[in-house]
Amino acid sequence: MRNRLSRLTHWLWQHRLPLLRLCAGALLLWLVYLGGLTLYNRLTASPAKWRAEMAAGQLAFSQHKHADALIHYLAAAYEARKFGTPDFRLAESLTQSARCQILLVYDADKEQGYLYFGSVDQYVASSARGCFTDPQSYFFRFQTALRMRHRLLDALHDLAQSVAIIERLKGKDNLLLAEPLEYQAEAYETLGEAKKVMPLLQRAHLIKQRQLPTDDPRFADNLILLANYISDEHRGDRERNDFNYCRSILPLEQQAYGILTKHPRNIREVWTITNELVKCYENLGDKTQAVSLWEKSIASIEQDPQLCRPSSNLAWVYDSLGSQYEKMNDTDKALGAYRHGALICEQCSKTDWENRRAFRSFERICEQTHNTAEMERLFQEIHAIRATLHGPKSDSISNLYWEVGVFYDGQGDHQKGFAYMNRALALAEQMHGKNWAGTSGMRTLLSNTYRKYGKIAEAEKLEAQNKAFEGHWTFTPADKSDGQLR
Repeated sequence: MRNRLSRLTHWLWQHRLPLLRLCAGALLLWLVYLGGLTLYNRLTASPAKWRAEMAAGQLAFSQHKHADALIHYLAAAYEARKFGTPDFRLAESLTQSARCQILLVYDADKEQGYLYFGSVDQYVASSARGCFTDPQSYFFRFQTALRMRHRLLDALHDLAQSVAIIERLKGKDNLLLAEPLEYQAEAYETLGEAKKVMPLLQRAHLIKQRQLPTDDPRFADNLILLANYISDEHRGDRERNDFNYCRSILPLEQQAYGILTKHPRNIREVWTITNELVKCYENLGDKTQAVSLWEKSIASIEQDPQLCRPSSNLAWVYDSLGSQYEKMNDTDKALGAYRHGALICEQCSKTDWENRRAFRSFERICEQTHNTAEMERLFQEIHAIRATLHGPKSDSISNLYWEVGVFYDGQGDHQKGFAYMNRALALAEQMHGKNWAGTSGMRTLLSNTYRKYGKIAEAEKLEAQNKAFEGHWTFTPADKSDGQLR
């Protein structure tokens, strides 16, 4: 062995000059290649193409097409790398691509819903253990969990680069750092590395505190993130409505609520922060303050002509206010809020399921208080709206007749209830025919109701009609709509 090593050393010494020339030539070729590649990138770098890819990514993101948005942002990052030394455009592209990666993790978890109860690392571990006991059922979950984990790691890698570029170009206290830092915190929390979350959120909070006015909505975003993190960390206390837990997040949510009601950006945002703050006040025993919060939120929304237009989100705000009045046993104000929410939902022409939710809130109080006059009033108002939007002969009108008929039947006015139910059935038969599958269910329910009150002849007549059409039902797209009866 020593002889071989000695001969190798001797040979290398004898051929040292040719070997050095070879290494020098290889190094020169490598430097020429790098220089040529850099020159090529500089010559082919296209700011216009970068802007086009970023715009395409923003458009896809606004349409909730996160996978398409990611492709465009990665293409923009590729173009930005051609600009040479660390460029802010690269940081912007990487931040947005990381944001899409995080959202794609949530999109992949929609069916399983595992992330509501744990982290991605816990998901990976549990599905890996399941593969040993039931490989057929758990292998797909394990693959999904690994893909989710890799996406988060890619997002963290991109965000680390983005933070480094911004710190180098803009300094360590620049406002532009807040966004990637918050995304980093979200990625670490989803991944399961909780210890890294709070320092990142606190750093972003301090940056926004120094750089933004105290009433800037972007500062409220950070306050909400901090409150949500504390909420997730104390999930057990939250589920028990622990007094100390509510006290710990109350100042953050109060400050965020003050900002977002002063400068509302969208209704959903106002509804969310109000709902969270109301829960805290309720758990602390202050129901009066909870009502005033909803009233203040509605007042701030009504001041903005864009936000106060009819929408299902605005209907939810009124529905929440009505629920709060109901908890305080203020029936008249609860009816007013519920009625307002039901009419708004009708005006924005949403599906019958969403309309029925607002309608049921109002109907429930009328049932409890036997207030048929208010119910009839709301019915006439909704009928006018639906007739205008959908026409006097529509499934929406038929559904409304049936709802009102069920209400009157429950109130003991069976004659009026049967009248409305028969109007619903007659309208459905007129639109779709007597052998339409949807009318079968209506006849069955109506015949059962007739039998319940001893009207056997009417019940048998409906049952005979169903039997005559048995095996000859027709189906229309309306069968796949929100349904006749709920």
